[in-house]
Amino acid sequence: MEPTQKVIVKTYKGKQSKAMNDFSVDAKQMASMGYYPTSQSYAAGSYGCFQFLIALLLCVIIIGFIVFVYMLIVKPDGVLSVTYEYKG
Repeated sequence: MEPTQKVIVKTYKGKQSKAMNDFSVDAKQMASMGYYPTSQSYAAGSYGCFQFLIALLLCVIIIGFIVFVYMLIVKPDGVLSVTYEYKG
């Protein structure tokens, strides 16, 4: 029986190692249904302009400076996008 969708795109959030681990577990399940990964790309997370401006504004207060330094050191989780194609 042919599936209704030939191509499925899934995303895995987290640091690159966690996203890759989640992907490898899910890829086995998808393979059992006949779907195999054809492409993947990882985009590192980043803070938006609004968060950056708020941190700069809060630098007047010492806690804002700590938040600003934290934002420079710790990056948010990225997203791994994987495209699966049904190959029967």
